[in-house]
Amino acid sequence: MFWLAEYVSRAKVSEKVDVYSFGVVLLELATGRGAQDGGTESGSCLAKWASKRYKSGEPGAGDLVDGEIQDPACLDDMVAVLELGVACTGEDPSSRPPMSEVLRRLLQCGRSQMAVDVDDDYSAKDVCGVDSLENMV
Repeated sequence: MFWLAEYVSRAKVSEKVDVYSFGVVLLELATGRGAQDGGTESGSCLAKWASKRYKSGEPGAGDLVDGEIQDPACLDDMVAVLELGVACTGEDPSSRPPMSEVLRRLLQCGRSQMAVDVDDDYSAKDVCGVDSLENMV
């Protein structure tokens, strides 16, 4: 279990706390690591580990993505999910994107690949449910 400093000090849940939590889930999906699997240099915090490694540029962001899902066709989208996870888990709550922006950016992932992969009988939007999600943005 992880606790955000702004939650502990103010005991107030806000959208920004939810954004942080969702960002941790995105980082878990992109890296294949758990929330407390950030290594000793980051105090075991995945968000700190990902932010530090991503911002340092060493190794490249693609190298931070889980090796089990590094399909070349999906790598750009997985890096985008990793970048979004880093943005959502920023230390300053005011710098975290609103959930509407998070949703918009997630919907952009895989757009070009969906158009190629889907049979002619179905549109990518119908198969993935994107039509209904886009109306939420």
